[in-house]
Amino acid sequence: MEVQLSSDNQHENQNSNITAYFLKPDITQKNTCLFQKPKTQISLSLPDIIHHLCFNINKNDIILDYKYFKMCAFQETYEILIKYIVDVINTVLLAYPDFSFHINMKSLTLSDIDKYYTFIQSISETLKSAFPNKLNKCCIYNAPFIFSQLFNTLSCFIDKNTQKKIKMVD
Repeated sequence: MEVQLSSDNQHENQNSNITAYFLKPDITQKNTCLFQKPKTQISLSLPDIIHHLCFNINKNDIILDYKYFKMCAFQETYEILIKYIVDVINTVLLAYPDFSFHINMKSLTLSDIDKYYTFIQSISETLKSAFPNKLNKCCIYNAPFIFSQLFNTLSCFIDKNTQKKIKMVD
């Protein structure tokens, strides 16, 4: 299988596509202004939500979007979510030697980290055992201040090689 290296210009276009994704309007946000017409209610099925939670945006770049995760993350769905994320990664690895995560952390709170601790632990162990040395980079977007502080504290438990691959993006 042949993989073409992209030029710097192509790489910039890919990064702008990813950045543009995180700047698009949030369809999950509630209407809070009393003087506006109520927004049309959007009904999404679990497969629709999961598809928005994790998908391959281009080449080996995978989006993980927390705003969709919180809509479908329940103890009963953790296994389904992990399987779906693993399937997306495996699909990317059919064409590329590694993958990159782009994680949108917008609206994450400290209580959410506590609430989803079991899922975080399970997905971390699954990815660590199933895909050793396959992570190219992990870019974290819209991380709340508390997450940045928590990450700095917890990074001592992450191996040095993986730490170098994780980047907070403003």
